[in-house]
Amino acid sequence: SDSSRIYAIRPDGTGLHQLGTVPGRELRISPDGSRVVQPLGQFPALRLVVAALDGSGARDLTDGTHPAFHPAWSADGSHIAFSERLGPDSTTVAVVDADGGGHRLLDAFPAAEGSVEMPAWSPDGRRIAVQVGRYAGDPVQQATAHIWIVDLATGEARQLGRHQRPYLDETPAWFPDGETLAFQSDRTGTMEVWRMRADGSGRLRITGAVPGNTVPDVSPDGRRVVYRSDGGGPDRVMTIGVDGTGALPVPGSGAGRPRWSRDGRT
Repeated sequence: SDSSRIYAIRPDGTGLHQLGTVPGRELRISPDGSRVVQPLGQFPALRLVVAALDGSGARDLTDGTHPAFHPAWSADGSHIAFSERLGPDSTTVAVVDADGGGHRLLDAFPAAEGSVEMPAWSPDGRRIAVQVGRYAGDPVQQATAHIWIVDLATGEARQLGRHQRPYLDETPAWFPDGETLAFQSDRTGTMEVWRMRADGSGRLRITGAVPGNTVPDVSPDGRRVVYRSDGGGPDRVMTIGVDGTGALPVPGSGAGRPRWSRDGRT
């Protein structure tokens, strides 16, 4: 069915329990744990809907005129950023108030760089990191993506760690200090979790013992990263130290996009 079950589990694999069931996919839980936002409908009429964890009180944030997906809450829960497809070759990031007002497009990205997706708010709410990439079109052109940061006050966007080879740097996630980002990249030939400073310097691979590690999220204390790993087998959730040591599976976990709770306990 086209619905999602929300679970919580402790990093040691204990305490698995279901928090709720909501319609749709790609849901994101609010920082205070009381609401979810997710796209609903059929493409291209995807609209964003916010609701309580049990699905009650659902309210549309967008009307489906332009497909809306990849939602992300600001740290204080007051705003939601998301990818918005404006046309066949135009996808950018927009921001709305969590009550549905104040729609704003972030359009400072050069069109030649490709689609703007996967927004991630900085802890102070002043910047948004995104992935910007070219994934289709000219068959001679290989897929490539970079991490960018846009300043919400000025609208200025900066590209981080520019590379000339067709690497994919994607799915940014902020460290709590607001100075470092985790992201996934295939620059070693397989998708791994990396980190770098917010100015694009200091790139360091975090995972690597097994291939296929994606969608990182950083713990609230900045010490560990949770991510999804296929490891040559079924998807599972893993955690690892930010220095690349101490990789541990989360027993009983499965597929999905893992996220830390605000207190770091689940």
